[in-house]
Amino acid sequence: MTKFAVKMLRALVRLAKGFYLFWMFCLFGAAIVFGLAVVVPVVFIVNRLGGHSFKRMQRVIRRAFSGFLALLRLGRLARSLPARGAVMDEPCVLVANHPGLFDVLFLIRDLPGVSVLVKDSLFPWMGPILVSAGYVPARARAGSFPSRKPLRDAARLLKAGHRFIVFPEGTRSPEGGLHPFGPWAVEAARLADVPLQPVVIHNRPPFLSHEQRWYYPPYPVSLFQLEFLQPVRPDGDRREVMNGIKEDIRLRLESRGSMRTSSHDQEHAA
Repeated sequence: MTKFAVKMLRALVRLAKGFYLFWMFCLFGAAIVFGLAVVVPVVFIVNRLGGHSFKRMQRVIRRAFSGFLALLRLGRLARSLPARGAVMDEPCVLVANHPGLFDVLFLIRDLPGVSVLVKDSLFPWMGPILVSAGYVPARARAGSFPSRKPLRDAARLLKAGHRFIVFPEGTRSPEGGLHPFGPWAVEAARLADVPLQPVVIHNRPPFLSHEQRWYYPPYPVSLFQLEFLQPVRPDGDRREVMNGIKEDIRLRLESRGSMRTSSHDQEHAA
C-alpha cells in the first residue's frame, strides 16, 4: 500500500473509533439515568435497613466502571497495564495527575473504598449517585478549593477509613506537562492526620485530553498505567509539599516517556 493509502486507512479507523466512542458516551449517560431511577433508591432502602455505608454505592460504581472500561478495550480505544508500586492499605490522600477524561475510572475500578473530590458542576445532574458514594463536591480552580466544608467532609471520610482521591490541578493536565498543584490535598491530610501518596497516571498516546478531539481518537490503543510512589507526610509548608509531589510525578512521567507523545504527534503519525 502507498503511504497515502495507509494514511487514509488510519484516518478511517480513527473516525470509526470516534463513532464507537459516541455510543459509549450515550451508554454512560443511560447508565446515569438508570442509576438515578433504580440504583439510588435501592441503595437508600438497603442503607435504611442495614445501616448506612458509602461502600455499597462505591461497589456498584466500581462494577459499572469495570464493564465500561471492558467495552473501551473491546473497541480498541483504551486498556490498562498492571500497576507499578503498591497503594497504601490505610487511609491516605491519593494525589494524582489527570491526563484524560476517563483516567479516574481506572483509579476507582482498581481501588476499593475510595472517595473522590469531584467538581461541583457534576452534582446538579448526578448528585444523588455521587452523594451516595461519599464523593465530595468542590468548586475547582487550578487546584485551589477555598471552601472549608469540602475539607471537613474529606477529613471525616478519611477518619472513617476511606482513601481519598484528589486531582490537585483542578482540571485535566495539559499534554506534555502539568498545571500548578494546589495545596488542598495537604490541608485535608493534616486535618485527618494521614499521609499523602502520589499516584502517577501514565497514558500513551493521550486519550480524551483537553487538547484532543473526542471524535478522532488515536489510531493505536491508548495505554493507561498507575504508578504508586512512596507516601509523603503533610508536614512543613503546604506549597512546598505539593511542589515536591508535582516534581516527583513530573520526573516519573518524563522517565517513562508519558510527556513526549501528544495527540498532535499522533495525528501526524497517522
